[in-house]
Amino acid sequence: MKVQEGTGPSAIDRLNRQRQVTLLANVKPGGSQAAVITKMNQFAKEQHRPAYSTGLAGRSKELGRAGYYFMLAFVLSFVFMYMVLAAQFESFIHPVTILLTLPLAIPFASFRY
Repeated sequence: MKVQEGTGPSAIDRLNRQRQVTLLANVKPGGSQAAVITKMNQFAKEQHRPAYSTGLAGRSKELGRAGYYFMLAFVLSFVFMYMVLAAQFESFIHPVTILLTLPLAIPFASFRY
C-alpha cells in the first residue's frame, strides 16, 4: 500500500443526499437572464453526462415558474372567453370564429389617428 499526498474539497455540499455544485453568476447590464439560462442548459446537454442532473435556483427558478404560469393564465383566458361566447351565442362554432379574428385586431388596435 502506498500513501500519496493530494488535494480535495474543503467541504462537500449536498442536496437531497446528492453532491451539489453551485454556479453563481451575474448577467451583464442589458443582458437577458433567459438567454443565459438557455445557453447553460444547452451546454449541459452537450456534455452527455447521464449521471449528472442540472437545476435552477433563486431568481432563475422563479423566472421559469413565472413563464409557466403566464402561459397557463393565457390558455385559461381563452377557455373562459370561449365558454362565455358559447353561452352568449348558444353555439359551439361561432365563438371559434370570433376568437380566430382577435389576433387580426391586435395590429389595427395599436394604430392611433
